[in-house]
Amino acid sequence: MVALADLYTDTDDPSYYAEAIELYRRAADPGGSAWAVLRLGMMHAIGEGVEESDSAARGWFSKLGLGFDLNPGFFSDLELEALGGLQAYYGLDFLRGEAEPDPALAIESFERALEPVEGLISRPFVHSSFPRTSEGMLRKLEN
Repeated sequence: MVALADLYTDTDDPSYYAEAIELYRRAADPGGSAWAVLRLGMMHAIGEGVEESDSAARGWFSKLGLGFDLNPGFFSDLELEALGGLQAYYGLDFLRGEAEPDPALAIESFERALEPVEGLISRPFVHSSFPRTSEGMLRKLEN
């Protein structure tokens, strides 16, 4: 389910997002996929296929570390920067629970996640959602 949802959201065609959201929700059932929980939080954070909602995004993100183990080794350094930005913005620690919100740190993290990597044609992301989320969160923080 998650792989298919990823394919649906890794396109420039948002008409597939509704189906992806349903697949992620099914995969995020208790005992399910931490990746699906993360993606649902990211989609709600920037309004990707759903209405933008910080409370819904925080609700999904708060499940990480509490029954859904997110493996930091799965992510590139740039993706970890984006995840750090989300944690700072929402006042969460995906491995330990609550933390203090820090918008300035969130901005720094999202900007670092979008910095070009010398010698590479494209940034090493597992999924295109990371740069989209970083860009969307920076726009939100600028307002």
